[in-house]
Amino acid sequence: MNIKKTGGVVLKMLRLSGDKVIKGTLALLLVFGMAQSAHAFTHPGIQNTQADLDRIKSNLNTEPYKTWWASVLADNHSSSHWTPHPVVNETYGNGEFQIQDDSWAAANNALIFYMTGNTVNRDEAKKIIDAWTGTLKTFDVTDHLAAAPGAYGFSEAGELLRYENGGMTSTEITNLKNMLKNLLKPALETPGNGDGQFQACGHGTTQLKGLIALAVFCDDQSTYNYAVNGFNWNQGTWVPWSCAQYIDPSGQVYESGRDQAHAVGAVTDLLIVAQIAYNQGTDLFPSFNNRLKAAGEFAAKYNLYNDVNAVTWTSVDGNTHTYIAGDARGPSGLLNSEILMRHYTDLVWTPQYYAAAFPLHGTFIDDNSGQVPSRTYVAPNRPVDAEFWSLKNFSGAQAHHSGPGSYTSAQMLSQLSIAPQSDPHFSIKIPAGWSVTLYDADNFGGNSQTFTADMFDTQAYGWDNRVASVKVSSSGGRSGGNVTVYTAANYGGSSASHGAGSYTDGAMGIPNRSMYSLRAPSGYFVSLYGNGGFTGQIVFFTGDYADLSSGGINFANQVSSFRVDGAATAAGAVPNGTYQIVNRNSGKLAEVAGASTANGGVMDQFSNNGGTNQVWRVVAQGSGQYEILNVNSGKALEVPGSSTTDGVQLDQSSWNGGNNQKWTFTATSGGYYTIKNVNSGQAMNVSGSSTADGAKVDQWPDDGGTAKQWQLVSP
Repeated sequence: MNIKKTGGVVLKMLRLSGDKVIKGTLALLLVFGMAQSAHAFTHPGIQNTQADLDRIKSNLNTEPYKTWWASVLADNHSSSHWTPHPVVNETYGNGEFQIQDDSWAAANNALIFYMTGNTVNRDEAKKIIDAWTGTLKTFDVTDHLAAAPGAYGFSEAGELLRYENGGMTSTEITNLKNMLKNLLKPALETPGNGDGQFQACGHGTTQLKGLIALAVFCDDQSTYNYAVNGFNWNQGTWVPWSCAQYIDPSGQVYESGRDQAHAVGAVTDLLIVAQIAYNQGTDLFPSFNNRLKAAGEFAAKYNLYNDVNAVTWTSVDGNTHTYIAGDARGPSGLLNSEILMRHYTDLVWTPQYYAAAFPLHGTFIDDNSGQVPSRTYVAPNRPVDAEFWSLKNFSGAQAHHSGPGSYTSAQMLSQLSIAPQSDPHFSIKIPAGWSVTLYDADNFGGNSQTFTADMFDTQAYGWDNRVASVKVSSSGGRSGGNVTVYTAANYGGSSASHGAGSYTDGAMGIPNRSMYSLRAPSGYFVSLYGNGGFTGQIVFFTGDYADLSSGGINFANQVSSFRVDGAATAAGAVPNGTYQIVNRNSGKLAEVAGASTANGGVMDQFSNNGGTNQVWRVVAQGSGQYEILNVNSGKALEVPGSSTTDGVQLDQSSWNGGNNQKWTFTATSGGYYTIKNVNSGQAMNVSGSSTADGAKVDQWPDDGGTAKQWQLVSP
């Protein structure tokens, strides 16, 4: 077979690996009338082509590629010191998470090697692959939820390595192909419960994604045909994971009534399958009257908090679908909006979703249209109102949004779809500063109870079959109030409310490592840390987040300390935000040398390379003072040892609130500032007014020189 070298790149994979859904059983008999003709595979050609990769590589310092690239480098799966955890015998529950994480790490390191030529990352990717090919002996054929991301990630890693000079030896390529075809592929084609039938729903869509990626890397025409035929299948009374059978013509999907993470994730699986096929010369995007476009627009609109009309439809397996679930709703980045924008025109909601979610999904790399869509961050249009759900735990039929007002029994039924005095379970989401009062008689009579926080189940409060009228009141919506943290997804479970401050151990108000969701009013910055004392992995938020396990965050039940910072309010103050700090004299960036994450990692200046060690969060601490926090390490810029000596090199350390870690900004001219340490009173300075990469950044008395002047630039 002739091989044409063209291109390929990693997509940050959707990982719903915590999902322990019992495996469904549906048949697939893709043997009649849909075979694809043999073709020369394009390589690299899984997620992108060579031309795409070359274009992206040449634009890494240009937005929006630059922000995307920073998010890749910041991902812990991009570590060049990753420790793989292969298993000898993979089973459902033993090795499934290891292969997902390790394949992701291999793909990210291969991508960094491809983009930078850094052989350290190449060797790291190869080490991970070799660990699995040299260890794995058996794979549970029922564990497709592990086999699919493993096949996708390892195939992508291999595709990026093998066509680069020195990337993979012929033996390494053969070993990887053997593992993919002999161990993982059977789990993607074998029935789950021994009854000759395949998996349903998002289980099946992820199988298709793993199969087609594996097929390209292995030059396996029959498996490629199998995956393409599976996408196109629309016959019989089963297989609701093909494009036409998973997606209703309205755009509503099989799992829309389950939760948005599964529904949107499965649509993205199908988009990826179509994109890989497109790179191989098979255009699936027009299939079934642009069914993928309908699904993408539906998901984008609803997850931007716009109302949609649920259709009632019966899927081919006989299940009837009547409502849209609100669980995990929001622009989390699970929808691959770039693929949609590349292949369809006249999109209304998808570009807005892209603007709101970028760079949460970290996949701008997927753009291969040659046209960079405009990107201006747009805050999600979260409705500031009460939400009435027909079932407990904020599920059931489409939520009905209610502004301040009063609802009699008749109005409850017509406007809120709540049957008066005969609805055993419903739930209400109540914004901060709002209240909802329930009455057990029409026209606001009888007994009543007022709720000022989310009410997850009327029955739990003794209001089942009692509510006859409702009043909704507002005192300002979510613009005020404190940050609230919760022990369950979707703002459920136990909670604690906090104003600006630092919270660790017993001060968090909820048990250690129990946080699952949070609400942050406008103007707050919330920093979550994986360890106590504000150390370890760090994740930042500026608004509500309903599920810390979703959207690539994977931080649920991981938080051991957190900080709440309010917005700067003083006239002329530097706004809280994320910046590069650029020296006026040299034009170079303040950075943590060597991207160190250790306490004591020193500061120098360096040319812009897109690394997150060159990006800083500036957070007001009151009285015109600020913390300056490195995005890569999560640690604070400081003068070590609280020194007041001229020329002491600055470093980073875990935040302790000392004055040696606090700074002031004094405007000079042209948008530049002098940045002074609160403890020493000395200015942040490039030693010797050097313009060289690697010159140390120290403290020095302010003499008005340009080596002591800095500009804050959006990364």
